[in-house]
Amino acid sequence: MFDDRSPIYVQIANGIKDEVLSGTLKEDEQVMSTNQYAAFYQINPATAAKGLLDGVRVVGVEPEAGDDVRQSLATGERVRIPVPRTIADGQQVETPGELTFEVNRRLADSVELVSDGEIVDAMLFAFDRMKVVLEPSGACALAALLAGRVQLTGRRVGVVLSGGNVGAARFAELTAGAAASP
Repeated sequence: MFDDRSPIYVQIANGIKDEVLSGTLKEDEQVMSTNQYAAFYQINPATAAKGLLDGVRVVGVEPEAGDDVRQSLATGERVRIPVPRTIADGQQVETPGELTFEVNRRLADSVELVSDGEIVDAMLFAFDRMKVVLEPSGACALAALLAGRVQLTGRRVGVVLSGGNVGAARFAELTAGAAASP
């Protein structure tokens, strides 16, 4: 799945293109914060943003327990880690795919890490404030922003929120006892 090129061609980042063309997003103002767990989540927004605007920063986000992309980018080659123990099950991979790694190597400006607790906080924030249900992996980018891992002062930010692949029981289990978003 991580090296399948077909989603790249199917998932065209029209939303980003439309925002750029309409003037809503401008050069040197954005930080794209996105998940690292499947090629098309990173490739389309990053490729569209970097291709249409100068000065866009692309920030990848992974769970602390599974930083295979960050380690791989630091060493310049794909590394293998033990299967991560994290609630972000969509990011429980041992190594980045070849295609994903190459795209991240070219387009990602940095990779930030978030804890499982921060992921839960982001899931609750999205639910409470936006009425959007996010699976843990799909909440990682928001978790990084809410935890202050990305410098935002004076910038417009595009965040990829993805995945509703979490059932009501699992959502309730993960968020039970967590404080609601302020």
